[in-house]
Amino acid sequence: MKKKKHKYYYTYKIILLKGSLAGKYYYGQHSTDDIRDHYAGSGKILQKYYKKYRAVEGVTYTKEILKFYNGPEELNKAENVLIGDLWKTDPECLNQCAGGGSSTFQKRNTKETKKKLSKIMKGRESAFKGKHFSEESKKKLSIGRTWYKNWMAKSIVAYNYKNKQIFIYDCIANFVRDFPEYFSTSISACCRGKYRFYKNFQFKYLNEYKIDGSFPEKSDFLKNRPKLNND
Repeated sequence: MKKKKHKYYYTYKIILLKGSLAGKYYYGQHSTDDIRDHYAGSGKILQKYYKKYRAVEGVTYTKEILKFYNGPEELNKAENVLIGDLWKTDPECLNQCAGGGSSTFQKRNTKETKKKLSKIMKGRESAFKGKHFSEESKKKLSIGRTWYKNWMAKSIVAYNYKNKQIFIYDCIANFVRDFPEYFSTSISACCRGKYRFYKNFQFKYLNEYKIDGSFPEKSDFLKNRPKLNND
């Protein structure tokens, strides 16, 4: 099964400019059809940082495109070489795992990760500070966290009804990495049957796709479908 062919494949380096993480860097890879898509990385620490300072190139971070490649295989190998052991040995490096798109990666020392995230969020008061929860409320919060982890980790099938291509991803996050214009919450809504279509795709969880084995053809239903907030 062929994956979507993008126009550009490149490695990049991001340097943060604000707060306690100023000067620290992140290596990554990106595939896109729009070289000016303002992609600023998807790392966990980066997302926490952007939540606090916003992602404004030249103001809160700098991005340097290091090198272009011919396809995803070359790109994965290049990222793997680029990051090497820096994610484990260099405290200035913000990468949390080895590069190369490997599904079997090691995570950086948990204490170090928590320390960095703590620095980013320093000064931001928790919405739960000073609040006391009953045992029932705690149980509901726990169930919510478990549900979120489960749907993010489920394998999905994405069907592009325009060119009739089918893609299989081991989780929603990996699809969003290849198609950054899509939102994980909306993909999840499609997988759960809340919506039939999201932009050019239909989505199903892989285990459900194996049961019914097909996607419905595009029909007049599309004209009257409920609109997603992110359409």
